[in-house]
Amino acid sequence: MAILAAARGVHSAVSGLAQVSPSAHPSGPATGTPAPAGNGTGNAIAGAIWSVIEWIGKVTHLTPLGVLLALGGIGWLISQMPKLPKRTAQQKATDEAIGKAGKATAACLGRFLTGRPISAKTAAAKKAGGASFWNNALPEPEPLSAPPAAMGAIALPGPATGPDFREVLADRLTDFQDWVATLPVPRLLVQLSDVGTIVAYYLAVAGRWLARGVRGVLMLPVALWRGVASYGRWAYVSVLTVRAAVPGVWALYEVAPGRTQAGLLVVGLGAVVGAATGPDGQGHWHAPRPSDDKVYGPALWAMLKAALHLAPEAQKEEWLTIPDRLEDEGAQVILALPEHFLGSPRERQGLDEIVNTRLPGDWVSEWRLMAGGHRAVWTARRAARELVGDEATYGPALWPILRDRLGLDEEADLMEDWLTIPADLSDRESIVRLVLPLHFVGGELDRTDLTTLINLKLPGDWVAKWSIKAGQQDGDHWVEWTHRPPAPPKPACPDFLDFYDPRIQEAIFGCAPGEVVIGMDAFGDIVKKVLGGDTAHWVLSIGTGGGKSNLIQFIIAQLVYQGWTVFGIDPKRNSIACYSGLPGFYLRNDPSSAGVRDMRKMFGWFKEIAEARQYVQLRDPNVKFPGMVFVLEEAGEFSDLSKSWWDRNKPKGARVGDPFWAELASTLRTARSVNGHVLGVFQDLRDDKTGNQGISVLFPEIIMGKYKDKQWERIIGGRMMDIAGNDQAGRILVNVNGERVWVQVPSCNPPEESPARFMAWAQEARRRRPWAWEESYLYGTEPAVSEQEVPALLKGTSHDPAVNPTPRVLLDKIPAQGHDMAKDDARPDSPRDARPDAPHDALAGWDLGPELRDAVTRILDRQGVAAQAPADPQHEAQDAPQAPAEPEEERLSIAEIARRFKALEIPISEANIRQHKTRHKEAFPKGQKDAKGKETFLASEIRTYFEGVEERKRARAGE
Repeated sequence: MAILAAARGVHSAVSGLAQVSPSAHPSGPATGTPAPAGNGTGNAIAGAIWSVIEWIGKVTHLTPLGVLLALGGIGWLISQMPKLPKRTAQQKATDEAIGKAGKATAACLGRFLTGRPISAKTAAAKKAGGASFWNNALPEPEPLSAPPAAMGAIALPGPATGPDFREVLADRLTDFQDWVATLPVPRLLVQLSDVGTIVAYYLAVAGRWLARGVRGVLMLPVALWRGVASYGRWAYVSVLTVRAAVPGVWALYEVAPGRTQAGLLVVGLGAVVGAATGPDGQGHWHAPRPSDDKVYGPALWAMLKAALHLAPEAQKEEWLTIPDRLEDEGAQVILALPEHFLGSPRERQGLDEIVNTRLPGDWVSEWRLMAGGHRAVWTARRAARELVGDEATYGPALWPILRDRLGLDEEADLMEDWLTIPADLSDRESIVRLVLPLHFVGGELDRTDLTTLINLKLPGDWVAKWSIKAGQQDGDHWVEWTHRPPAPPKPACPDFLDFYDPRIQEAIFGCAPGEVVIGMDAFGDIVKKVLGGDTAHWVLSIGTGGGKSNLIQFIIAQLVYQGWTVFGIDPKRNSIACYSGLPGFYLRNDPSSAGVRDMRKMFGWFKEIAEARQYVQLRDPNVKFPGMVFVLEEAGEFSDLSKSWWDRNKPKGARVGDPFWAELASTLRTARSVNGHVLGVFQDLRDDKTGNQGISVLFPEIIMGKYKDKQWERIIGGRMMDIAGNDQAGRILVNVNGERVWVQVPSCNPPEESPARFMAWAQEARRRRPWAWEESYLYGTEPAVSEQEVPALLKGTSHDPAVNPTPRVLLDKIPAQGHDMAKDDARPDSPRDARPDAPHDALAGWDLGPELRDAVTRILDRQGVAAQAPADPQHEAQDAPQAPAEPEEERLSIAEIARRFKALEIPISEANIRQHKTRHKEAFPKGQKDAKGKETFLASEIRTYFEGVEERKRARAGE
């Protein structure tokens, strides 16, 4: 019976508490109507009745429920006694008195068990108590210590806030680590201190959590005491639950004592665990905070109802909505507006003042026309955020202008609600976002105006993305500016182009006679030029370090492969001296007085050969001359040397000016017809350097590199070409189909070995395509070479021939000038082998790699040029019957074929080819698509086709 004893003790305590606070029951309305009196006495009586019921149960061995049923039956019988027949009036009065007493006792006990007041003195109290039984099922909050005034309210102070414990602890431990790092202690101790601070941090956090849990457990009895102490103010259902729990637990204990004890143990343990792990155990058991709707709602509603002229019976719940916590993010105060509300600026301002006066904080209104009627919505104004980075730099200056352009309010519309600027505008992913008001139409002029303003006020180039949706709410209209995507990189020429690149070698071997490869453009296409036809003479105007010597060496190597004869003068000495001793190459490069005379004689011989060819051409118009070219290297320097020589050695009565340039001009006009060409090389092409003969006009092909604006205006004329890449070595500007194109000239790697490698390649070319004097249409004899003068500083030294006739440095490094290797191939110091038919590997000694070496060799072999037979007699029998492989003709476009026909002076134009291709599809040679989808043909087939056309024409003419 321990549970029954405990129930009695609790009942006694409850009865006593009920007697202490008899008037605190929330039976009255919210207006403050006092609870009915006498509840303390009634509770004492009810307690006594309950004790009697328990005593009866012990005597009769009945449960309390059985005693109550028995007493109820007896009471009902007693209430029926006045209705029995043959009862006197006095007996009936006694029976009625007993019945009323029984009814009152039963009502008292029933009201006690249901949590209602034991008695009600007034009808109003009865009505209030009966009407609010289920409505007041939850416990009422604590009464306010400072209730709102009639026309206003004071905000209750919220819970104390401060910096988070973990943040403070982390800051202090970080300061400790920084202090330890400044101490003159070993690095290991500093690292150990770092580990110790981390361990201390987690121990402190765990200790604080444990302390809060202990406090929550200790606060559990206090919370229970507060709940018991406020028992008199509990709602009816709450009191009923507690009172019914006592006999309920006792009844369960009677049925299943073990399970009941386990359940009570679980409930108690759950209460302890909940107290330890609940919301910190700090303030968890304090009285609940009243909602802001109850604190500020009545006063605010009273003023709004008066301002809107609403009926007195209008209820707040129908018009005004206030959140429970005004400080929550996104909290809104919503007011339904009546139909007679016009919404003038004065009326709106008045409502704004009422809301901002009666509610804590700063509220901003928004007026909406919705399907259910007009609404006024107030939201808390957000605190201005701290501007950082570029937002702080550009935002304050940009926002006032945007606000005025958009027609926004200076006070109500803040920058953080409309404009977002990232902290780092230099970030390519940054986005500037602007929310647009509903009245912004977004016409083309308005959009352009805003985008122009952004580009003027913010660094960078910005493009806009617009989102304007008609009929939407604020926030659906916006514009975002992002950095303009960078333009795709412009195609650029390669910084270096290897002469032994298979693409270059293939292009070289595929050139028509007189056609040479110049280099590669920015699109990876090989650029070729024709030294003949309309571009019979070239001039190079390339500044120092621009790669003009490399370009001349590259061009000469290709002309040597095509069997051309090369004449050259080079005051610089070493620009093209690498080809000295090569058959068909004649060079004069001594800048001394005697050497200048030799240079002039060399040009005179070239001029005389051209004149001799012209005479031969008159007698035989069908003769085809092989190409010859005169290379005038360092023409500016030669001009000064030649002028000085002429001034010292001119015949008496001769003209003052140097006649060399007049003779050169004449040769430029006439040598083209006999396949004679001039290649002039200048650092700066100027008329005063060429005897004012207008030489630049006679060079139809001008190649420039590393030039300046004044050079361009003087030589080319008009606006200067873009100089991007102008300082790159080997980067030249050439005319391709009427357009100036940057081209990278091939060279060898390393560049300083380019002359020797070009010479080795040219030797291989001469071996595969031997040069012969008889087939070159050269006349006369090579001018004699004057004895070189020894510089004054070298006289008497080992370099003086008078002292050392055969200095090895000269024999090893400088081949004899003008030596014709075809006349004496057996010289020991000849670049070729002693025997002209001996095999010679021009690529030996160079680190080309096996794959590149084999590729170049295969390209050479594919051209159908048979190499000299090896000297070994064992191989002669094997190689003698073998015929050279037939060359594989290259397929070309119609434009390229026409261009080659023109260079060969074959009268077949591109327009004529295309006309026949269109009109005579069946008879015209069939083309093939290349890798790029272009239609290509064989030049031999097209030539054969047109020869047949001519034969048919002649046949028809004969008929």
